[in-house]
Amino acid sequence: MQRIGVFVCHCGTNIAGTVDVKAVAAALRNEPGVVVAEDYQYMCSQAGQDLIKKAIRENNLNGVVICSCSPRMHEATFRKTAASAGLNPYMVEIANIREQCSWVHKDMPTGTEKAIILGKAAVAVAHVLVFGGRRRKFQHILLPLVNHRDLAAVCTGIHFVSLRKVCKINDLHLFTPVPFSNIFHGDTTPALG
Repeated sequence: MQRIGVFVCHCGTNIAGTVDVKAVAAALRNEPGVVVAEDYQYMCSQAGQDLIKKAIRENNLNGVVICSCSPRMHEATFRKTAASAGLNPYMVEIANIREQCSWVHKDMPTGTEKAIILGKAAVAVAHVLVFGGRRRKFQHILLPLVNHRDLAAVCTGIHFVSLRKVCKINDLHLFTPVPFSNIFHGDTTPALG
């Protein structure tokens, strides 16, 4: 059964200045699978993180949606918070209502409406993470992926420092030597293939 928690951040007046965060939390509380929806002044603060941990434990949540600022800024914070409460950190979805709602809309009704839409979309993603498709069977083992195919190096000259770097890269099997004459003719395809 889906047990999703939604947490809406005020971010001081950054979000609360143009988004009615209480209305967002109330609207998302009615979404299917949402068992708890709360708002707090600063979700990224220790008190906000403790609120999330407490809700995960008390409500046995298996998915979390955070409506706050950019994931680039606090995604790692919220994933660590979820992990410390016993939830897989990859079951956390973030709706960026600061940059995408609060900072681009001047009037509260428009910002609030858009924040609710983004929150509903994040809840829908949480449904997929928790119980959708093939991931359901493997939710307990979701791990970060590293794609080594995107990593490559091209060495165009021999220098003591660059040679040491090439040796380290070659240990990872990511190095493809390109003949020096090919570089002058603009042909680096052997390194990219």
